Amino acid sequence: MKRRVEEIKEMGERALKEGGSSHSNLTSLIEDMRNQVSKTLQGISMMNLDILIPNVALYQKAMISSQLKRYS
Repeated sequence: MKRRVEEIKEMGERALKEGGSSHSNLTSLIEDMRNQVSKTLQGISMMNLDILIPNVALYQKAMISSQLKRYS
């Protein structure tokens, strides 16, 4: 039983080392996420800023108003 536990431990350590299966899978996941975020940000930058800016201003006004109410 102890020998089997040692084997499983070694398998886990190999998988987590650079180039191991878990390391490679995690690296791929992170890279895919980076690419997706990059694509999303590019899409946002292409949006019409005339729509985006007024909405941000309204949000800021609402936040300031709620903060003022909280402290008055």
